[in-house]
Amino acid sequence: MRVVLDTTYVLPCLGMAQADVPRDLLRRLRRAGHETMLSEISVFEAMAIAAKHCAESYLREDDVLTGIAVLASDEGLTKVPVSEPEVCLRSILARRQMTDFVDCVIVATGAWAGNILITEDEEIQGFPVQSLMPTYSDFQVVDHRQAAKMLGL
Repeated sequence: MRVVLDTTYVLPCLGMAQADVPRDLLRRLRRAGHETMLSEISVFEAMAIAAKHCAESYLREDDVLTGIAVLASDEGLTKVPVSEPEVCLRSILARRQMTDFVDCVIVATGAWAGNILITEDEEIQGFPVQSLMPTYSDFQVVDHRQAAKMLGL
């Protein structure tokens, strides 16, 4: 399966993690043979979150730079460009129903490039992807618990 990850799942690469979210999801997906993808905007969003933590002295700048370098060089994690025309179009259409444009890009990336988008974001999980993008009928948005069951992780 082609699995698109929300920003949450790459935050551990930068020294940050969310409670109750597995730090090793990316590794488990690969081990199970799934193709992993990430919107380029998630790298930007991760940097923005990290910058806030650095400003509050919760995170070191060196850790962020190392994490970004790891993400950028990871050939097993496909980075989908925000400039991809279908992603751009679907992002604009999604903006009619969502207020956070970064989330619009992540949803559009998942719908265009993946079979599954894994996210903990409830607004994204509740987004009516099928009504907006009916040609992507096999696309699903799930959280990490649902993904683990569906993908045998």
